Amino acid sequence: MTNRFPLWPLKLHYFLMGAGAAPILPFLPVIAKQMGIPGSGVGFILALVQISGLIIKPSFGYFMDKYPSKKKSLLQLMMLVAMILLNCLKHTGPSNSNYEKSINLTQCQPHIKGVTDNSMPLVDQCLKHKLHSYYNFEHKCKLDCEKSLILDTTFDGSSVSIENEHIVFNLVQPIESAEKSCFQYDKCAIDCSNEELNSVLNTVQNGEDGYYQSKSFWWIFIFWVVGATAWNGVGTLQDAIATQSVQDHYSGETFGHQRLWGSVGWGCTALTVGYMVDNASADKLLFDYSPAFKAMTILWILDILVIGKLSIPSAPKSLSTSLNHDMSQRMFDVKILLFLVYAVIIGIFLGSLTQEFILLEELGNRSDCNGAQAMKFLQGLVLAINCTAETPMFLYSGRIIKKFGTTQVMNSILFLFALRMFFYGHMISPWQVVLFEWIHGPIVGLFYPIMTSTAFKISPEGLTTTTTAIAYFMEGLGIAIGSWIAGGLVQFIGASATFKLFGWFASFMFVFHYTIQKAL
Repeated sequence: MTNRFPLWPLKLHYFLMGAGAAPILPFLPVIAKQMGIPGSGVGFILALVQISGLIIKPSFGYFMDKYPSKKKSLLQLMMLVAMILLNCLKHTGPSNSNYEKSINLTQCQPHIKGVTDNSMPLVDQCLKHKLHSYYNFEHKCKLDCEKSLILDTTFDGSSVSIENEHIVFNLVQPIESAEKSCFQYDKCAIDCSNEELNSVLNTVQNGEDGYYQSKSFWWIFIFWVVGATAWNGVGTLQDAIATQSVQDHYSGETFGHQRLWGSVGWGCTALTVGYMVDNASADKLLFDYSPAFKAMTILWILDILVIGKLSIPSAPKSLSTSLNHDMSQRMFDVKILLFLVYAVIIGIFLGSLTQEFILLEELGNRSDCNGAQAMKFLQGLVLAINCTAETPMFLYSGRIIKKFGTTQVMNSILFLFALRMFFYGHMISPWQVVLFEWIHGPIVGLFYPIMTSTAFKISPEGLTTTTTAIAYFMEGLGIAIGSWIAGGLVQFIGASATFKLFGWFASFMFVFHYTIQKAL
C-alpha cells in the first residue's frame, strides 16, 4: 500500500530548520572565542554537545517508536528549547569582575603607558585601525592595580600601537587626580564605560583556568550544550521520519529529495546574514551577531508551526516481541560493526570542521587588514557553497550509490576528506577556501543518505527511529572526539598544522578501510 500523505510540509520543515540554523550554529566556535573562551574550552563544549546527544538521541528514538502520536509534540518542544537557549547566548560573556590584572604599566610619566599581557598568536591587524577610527577621543576609565589601587584615567584610541603581538596604549590622568601616582611595572585591569573596549584590552581572570571558574562560562556552557543538543536531536529524529515517510511513496521520492531542502535553506540565509553581521559590525571592535540571532528566532518560530502540519507515518500495529534480541543480533554482524566504526571516523572529521572558521580568521589576521575585512561575508559564502554543492548530491545520491555501490562511495568519502584536510592545512589566504569548498557537497550529500538508508535496512520491524538514532549516536561520538581534539590542537599548534594532521589521519583511514573492505 502506498502512502498518500503530502511531503511538502517535510520539505518546508527542512528548509526553515536549515535556514534558521545557518546564521548561528556554524558561528558558535568563533562567537565563543570572541567571548574569551580558549580553543580547548570550545572543543570541550562541542564534545559535550555530542556526548549529551549520545544519551538523548537513542532514548528519544525509542520513545518516538513506542509513542508515535507524540512525535510532533516532541519535535516542537525540542525546537522551542533550542531557540530559547541559543538566544540566551547573546546575553552572556565575561563581566568586569572576571578580568585579571593583565596590563603592565611600563611608564608613568609624562603619561601612563600600558601594555597588554594577553599576547595573541595572531593579532587582528584591523584592531589598530578600528581603535584609531572609532575610539579617537577620550574615554573615561579606571585602572584597578595591585600597588596603586584605583586610578582615574582617560583612554585615547589614537595612541594605540601593536608591538611584538601586544597592544600598547597611553593613558592620561585628569589634573584633579594627579596626586594619585602610578607605579612602574605595576599590573592592572582597566574598566572603561565601553564593554567592547574592556574585552579587547583585558584578559579573563586567571587566564584559561580562571575562565572555567567564572559564572559566565558555565552559563554559556549550559545554554550552548542544552540548546545545541536539542537541535541535534531534532536533526536525527527528522531524518528517521523522512526515511520512513518516503518508503513506497507514490511519487518515488527518496530521502535525499527531502534532505536537500535543508541545504537550500542553509545556503539562502548563510550568505545574507553574514553580510548583515559585517554591516552591523562595521563601526565596532567586535562582531555584532544580533542580526543572526533575530533571523534564527523568526525562522524557527515558523518551523515550529510547520512541524504541526507534518504527516507522521503510522507505526506497525504489532512490534517484535523480542526487540532487544533482534537488535543485538544485527548489531554484532561484522559488516554492521564496520559500518558503525566508519560512522565514528567520519564523525571525527566532521568534528574537526568546527575549527574551519577559526582557521579562516587566523589566516585573515595573519596577512593584513584587508585579509580580515568582510570575514563574516566570507564565512557565509563558505556555507552557501556548501549548500550549493550539497543540493545536487542529495538529489542524485540514490542513483550514485546504486551505480557505484555503498563500499566504493564510502571509500571515496574518506579520500575526499584527506584532500580537503591537506588543502586547509596549506592555505595561505582565507579566500582560497572558495576554490576547494565545493568538495563538501559529495562528502555530506553522500554520507548522510548512506547512513540513514543503511540504518533503515538493518533495523528490526518497528524500530527504525531507534536504529537511525544509534547510527547518529556513533557519528555523534566521532564528532565529539574530533571537536575536542581539534579544539585543543588549534590552541597549541595552530589551525593550519591541525588540519595537516587530520589530513594524514584521513589518508591512513582511507587505506585501512579500503583494505578491510577488500578482505571482507
